[in-house]
Amino acid sequence: MTFTWAEQNRRFALASHLSWSDIRLRYTRAVLGPWWITLNVLAMVGGVGFVYSRLFGVPINQFLPFFAVGIVMWTFFVSTVSEGAWSLIGGAAYIKDRGVPPEVFVWQAVIRNLIILAHTAPVGVLAMLVFGQGSVAGALMAVPGLILFVLATAFTAMIVAPAAARWRDLIRIIESGLFLLFVVSPVLWDLSIAKSQNAAFLRLNPMLHLLEAWRHPLMKGVMDWTALGVSAAVTGLLGLGALYARTRLKYAAFWI
Repeated sequence: MTFTWAEQNRRFALASHLSWSDIRLRYTRAVLGPWWITLNVLAMVGGVGFVYSRLFGVPINQFLPFFAVGIVMWTFFVSTVSEGAWSLIGGAAYIKDRGVPPEVFVWQAVIRNLIILAHTAPVGVLAMLVFGQGSVAGALMAVPGLILFVLATAFTAMIVAPAAARWRDLIRIIESGLFLLFVVSPVLWDLSIAKSQNAAFLRLNPMLHLLEAWRHPLMKGVMDWTALGVSAAVTGLLGLGALYARTRLKYAAFWI
């Protein structure tokens, strides 16, 4: 495997091209093109936000922006990790027959979902503007946490890609694990639940901190330094895992 910057730039450019091609192909001849993604998320956020705000007894002007920004980033995480697990298998023909570097298809999954995130993020911004939540200062404070969240997501995709190609049953385990992670992560419920004595174990969930590292300052204008510190540590560990997983990609052609 070549590690020169020029080679890495070529691989990144190829992954970017494939990602854009995927998006264009998916929405070819559609009137709104990829903005259908935005409308779908907008409808889902509006429906779920209205229903669950009534069920939880939380004012909709508080719950809907909270849910909107959370579900947008959660969907990015789940889609990236799930597609990352399938990425080497989906690119098997190119890896074996044409010698395309396996990591190209992992980055393709990451970049494709970043493009989709760019179309869904306006839903969260719109929800905050409509209901008067957040501030410019809070948005700026959320940037480090958002960067850590995106990096942690990309590193996780790199880790699961060679493992899922080697052990196919792991894909089903990942899918089930992501659902369980959703249940114990503050996407639908507020962090205040985890502050009760009976639910303190929820704070052991790294995803809770990865979410709160950016959502707490975004929504409340106050930095959660504990969440940011834990997120940095988790992202660092995932980065080390991704570096190791990348060294295993040389065996991908034998596994797929």
